[in-house]
Amino acid sequence: IYGVRAASYEFHNVKFSHVRRKGNVPTYILAKQALYFDDFSVWIDKSPCFIEQALLYDVLVVFHC
Repeated sequence: IYGVRAASYEFHNVKFSHVRRKGNVPTYILAKQALYFDDFSVWIDKSPCFIEQALLYDVLVVFHC
């Protein structure tokens, strides 16, 4: 959080807002999955299907409103 705040001083105008879990499903899923990683993990070229599905759902919900 401190790093983001420090970087935000380089912009003329910055607005932070809280997004509830339902408003950011992919981030919530990634955070839950991170609990099960024992070590450093990197995805190259292809993201895991669980995150692709969450992103698709997120986009559909945004465009449906």
